[in-house]
Amino acid sequence: MPQPDTELSRKEAAAFLLNYHHLDHPKSLQGKESVLSYIRKVGCIQFDPLNVCGRNPDLVLQSRIRDYSQNWLNESLYEDRTLIDGWDKMMAISSAGDWPLLGRRRKEMYSSYLGRYKGVEEHLSYYLEEISKHGPLSSLYFKNDKKVNWAWGSSRVAKAALEGLFFEGKLSIHHREHSRRVYDLTERLLPESIRNMPDPFNSEDEYHKAHIIRRISSAGIVGFTSRDFWYGISGCSMKCIRQKIKLLQDEGLIRRVVIENSSREWYAPSRNMDDFFSSYDNHGYGDKAVILAALDNIMWNRELIEDIFDFKYRWEVYTPAIKREYGYYVLPILYKGRLIGRCEPYLERKTNRLLLKGFWLQEGIELDDDIIGALRLMFAEFCRFLGADKMVTIPALGRTYRTAFKGITSSAI
Repeated sequence: MPQPDTELSRKEAAAFLLNYHHLDHPKSLQGKESVLSYIRKVGCIQFDPLNVCGRNPDLVLQSRIRDYSQNWLNESLYEDRTLIDGWDKMMAISSAGDWPLLGRRRKEMYSSYLGRYKGVEEHLSYYLEEISKHGPLSSLYFKNDKKVNWAWGSSRVAKAALEGLFFEGKLSIHHREHSRRVYDLTERLLPESIRNMPDPFNSEDEYHKAHIIRRISSAGIVGFTSRDFWYGISGCSMKCIRQKIKLLQDEGLIRRVVIENSSREWYAPSRNMDDFFSSYDNHGYGDKAVILAALDNIMWNRELIEDIFDFKYRWEVYTPAIKREYGYYVLPILYKGRLIGRCEPYLERKTNRLLLKGFWLQEGIELDDDIIGALRLMFAEFCRFLGADKMVTIPALGRTYRTAFKGITSSAI
């Protein structure tokens, strides 16, 4: 049965969204088991290989889990095998139990890449046989320097072939050596009970609706502002997505959300909305400030963030330096339910220091004693997360910020 529209003030929308992502009380989740439980809740977290001050998945998790260790994600992926690398929305990390749900996505990626880039498919059996004989291998093991056209330009045939087999699902990532993938046969890494599960969808319609619900669950509140947000739902155009959302709305699984002063269409899971607002009167915020990941699930809808928090955020990694408004790897800062600013942290690995290259407070936010205290603790915890001894600021930051952030060390927590 269709649910009536839910009208929310910006304050209410922010409270729901932050609570959904465990960010109303940052770092309130505890233990390694929270890595799996959060990823199961949201379906996937996006992977990106850049490691300026931690990789995106670790940045997502450190803002939610107290005393988070990067080892926990690696162990969950490559020892416990409760998580898997693969295509979902872009390259992502998902629960291993979702392997059968993503079969059509793997098939789509394999067909797309191998159909578009010639000169790779004829080599697949050779590389598969080599890994079958020798165990886990990276592309460096293979000395063939022949180049082929591949997704991000010219690539060694070994790298392209191994990626093709990974996209198909015949290979999985055994472990990573920094950003380099080391592959093994999927049959040696995932149990047969997961690997051989049939496609759980009886029709394309069922598949589309299930993955639209999954994508909505990844973000909490969704809209139609970006085609990229819906990327990866195989065979479903934006017109198709709109049609399925109407059906899901008619079935009562999702509802339209009208947000104060927003002219855009938004949707959210009905059950989560009901659960949260049944106890909304008791809702409050923790007093920790945290750095958010650029590709955090909560940031996937940048227009939503702008509508709710009045915070315009663009990741400028791929923006030419001369056109950047802020900097190369600038991350949002959350404090007491507000996005109060942004910072540009950089891990100097040779000196084991966290370098603060930029810091910007939102207009109207005053750097009072409470905020300074919360930010100092935030940066100290961020140092500990990265294994840095201390944080230093650059002269260009200015006297006010350099004084406020002077003497921050990971041991001061």
